[in-house]
Amino acid sequence: MLGMVKTLRSARDVALEVLPPHLHHYLSERIVVTSWYSEEDHLAIVHATGQVVATMVKGDPYRFIGEQGAKSDASGLYASMLREGDIVTSLQRFAQAWSLYHNTGESRITALGPKSARNDLLEFSFVTPEVARVHAGYLCGIARAAGALGPECEVLRSTVPNSSAWLVTWR
Repeated sequence: MLGMVKTLRSARDVALEVLPPHLHHYLSERIVVTSWYSEEDHLAIVHATGQVVATMVKGDPYRFIGEQGAKSDASGLYASMLREGDIVTSLQRFAQAWSLYHNTGESRITALGPKSARNDLLEFSFVTPEVARVHAGYLCGIARAAGALGPECEVLRSTVPNSSAWLVTWR
């Protein structure tokens, strides 16, 4: 949340156009990392950030948001969760941290082989196609931070109510 709000603040004029007026307070109020923010607000901020980032980066802006979030988490506050060279364990640890960001849903990582894993997100109803792409970017970012070469993440399912899935592969 904090990274996205910082991005919106850096492009305030555009953010004011794409962010719903009732959320403009995020552009000036202090964001507290340990505070809870509603899933509805988070979803609107994801969509607005994607629109802002689309003007700044090549490729999928939503995956970029996820990759940047993973980079921040893996090198910052949650760096101790990363296991260099152990991609599956790193993904599993970050999946367990889901509840630090959300008050609904459960994220599970299952190893499928030596170079692949599946992430199932259960009982979480706020997955839009854009959020699914952010999450895909996040998974690839964590895998890369753990030492995976060429990680790729495919959205397997994001439209089934309360159940989404991703496949992560690497070399």
